[in-house]
Amino acid sequence: MPHTLLEVPSDDEDWPDDPPLVTQAISYIRDFAPFIDNLNATWKQGEDKEAYVMARVGKMWPKVHVVWDDRYSDFALTRFVFKGIGSHLVEKLPTAQYDGSYYGVFLNFMDKLDVRPGFAKYGADAYFDKYGRVVKIVRQKVTYCPGDDGWEYVKMAFRGSLVTKITAVEHLLGLHGIVGNYVATASREQLPPDHPLRRLLKPFTFRAVEVVLAATRSLFSTKGSLHRAYALSETGMTDV
Repeated sequence: MPHTLLEVPSDDEDWPDDPPLVTQAISYIRDFAPFIDNLNATWKQGEDKEAYVMARVGKMWPKVHVVWDDRYSDFALTRFVFKGIGSHLVEKLPTAQYDGSYYGVFLNFMDKLDVRPGFAKYGADAYFDKYGRVVKIVRQKVTYCPGDDGWEYVKMAFRGSLVTKITAVEHLLGLHGIVGNYVATASREQLPPDHPLRRLLKPFTFRAVEVVLAATRSLFSTKGSLHRAYALSETGMTDV
């Protein structure tokens, strides 16, 4: 798998690989589609960003059953962390701090990841009180509290860092690249087809290899979807 030391089987015993023309098309688009960071173009005053995107992909977009109108408030951040995808990263502080900080989600280590020119660094540590209310966010050694100048920006930096880490590390690398990939590989290489343990594992490893093969081509490769969607440079992609 590109940018990693992970090995992936060349075929999936449960699911056929994409047809050659499809894989060639994916590789061609990945390698030759323009990869340009246009940092000069900006949104017009009052322009509806969501409407702009939906006007182009709306026909492909699944029906939205739950509409979240509150996306950027401090309470939304609490839900995002404690009731959403960040819950497994919440740590209880050794001792409660003078400002009421009781829990933390620590992502400032991501500041070490190299990014492409023009992009801000990843990383931010968020602190919450015992009720889950955000108390402060520390980013690049600067502490921000609710209402401070830059508060909305630093919340965005924290959310972006959290989503990037969970998507790349926990989900793609951890779940698919390591657990799904190696459980499927080990059961296939070490256990005969009729072994009870292999049969027990099969529902949980079905199509796991094909998913990783597809991710190898379209996500982790240089100029792949992750490289384009993230601010990471080639070096940053490898360091993840």
